[in-house]
Amino acid sequence: MEELNLVQKSIFKFIRRLGQIYPDQILDEFKGLHQELLRLTDLPFERRPFLYLDIISWLESKIQNRPVGVIIREKAQKRLP
Repeated sequence: MEELNLVQKSIFKFIRRLGQIYPDQILDEFKGLHQELLRLTDLPFERRPFLYLDIISWLESKIQNRPVGVIIREKAQKRLP
């Protein structure tokens, strides 16, 4: 099996910690993962997973307590000229 990339390692590390996180701490954990993944989007070899899974938008929807479809639609509208 191929070695995991940084994006996968970050997500798996987050999932492993879920059992130790209290429900009132989950929002802060989402914010931390969001910041970590945003940092990884700037690395050329780490961009590929984001093409297949829009976890950034999903995290933003959880942080903002809004539907993920609305977040994705707003991002798409910002890209239009």
